[in-house]
Amino acid sequence: MRKPLAHAYRLLVVQFEEYLRVRGVVEDDVRHKSREVVAFFAWVQEAFELDDIQRIDGRVLRGYLAHLVSRPSATGGQLAATTVYGLMCRVRSLFRWLKRMGRIHVDPSLDLELPRKPRRMLPRFLDVTDVEKLLAVPDSSRAVGSRDLAILELLYSTGLRCGELCRLRLDQIDLKHASLTVLGKGRKEAMLPFGEKAGRAMANYLAFGRPRLLSKSDGGGLLFVSKSGRPLRANSVAYMVRMCGRAAMIEKGCHPHMLRHSCATHLLRNGADLRVIQTLLRHEDITSTQIYTHVDVSGLREAQRKYHPREQRHA
Repeated sequence: MRKPLAHAYRLLVVQFEEYLRVRGVVEDDVRHKSREVVAFFAWVQEAFELDDIQRIDGRVLRGYLAHLVSRPSATGGQLAATTVYGLMCRVRSLFRWLKRMGRIHVDPSLDLELPRKPRRMLPRFLDVTDVEKLLAVPDSSRAVGSRDLAILELLYSTGLRCGELCRLRLDQIDLKHASLTVLGKGRKEAMLPFGEKAGRAMANYLAFGRPRLLSKSDGGGLLFVSKSGRPLRANSVAYMVRMCGRAAMIEKGCHPHMLRHSCATHLLRNGADLRVIQTLLRHEDITSTQIYTHVDVSGLREAQRKYHPREQRHA
């Protein structure tokens, strides 16, 4: 049976959460970082029997890194290198905060050699035909179906992140001007336009679907609510998208972020400027947006066949 977390550690967790919120970190990320810090402290107590933050040194951190590398994943294999890297970055951010606040004299994470950050995977996206099949699944004549269609249309039209969508409030939607105000990473506010079809789906949901879903709750002012009228969670949206993908018989597994990638890829393929896509996706660095230029080679292949002199001669 695992020992309860030491009082000093529990207090640090609470203070670290407050620090993250003051910095503008969204609540989902606060929970993720806090959960990993709690797991780290619990492991330190169990493996080294330490309950003093001052006694945690590089040896302890290297031990935790080795623990993560050997820890089984939910599927039974080892944790992916990307996951290990991300978890250790969260622990490192804790020690940077502790040093900045004067709670420790030396930051033991400075000399910690993290596993090499994995090369960024190319984003997976849906073809336009698959998107159309996906959008044809929800039955908009039913309350839940009208909500699901509005969610899918909005994700594809705006490139919203799933967490951002779940946090949208009624007063952030402007149907008249077909736009919404979103609070993204770092609590940065942005206004995003959405298309005509997304607007129609939203109007139908607001007029018909949402009032019926709110029969048991007021929804807390949030735009999208569950079947019981409560706030809709990101894992529920992910499940809905996955089930719609299966119903549409789309071979590649569907998830909400895939619609964000599809939005960017299709805009780029149809001639949108990279800077426009950067603004829509709210990437601080355009190198994050440039990854979409490597996603699909079909357009390049078609251009090569059409314009390359050797291809023309053999046409």
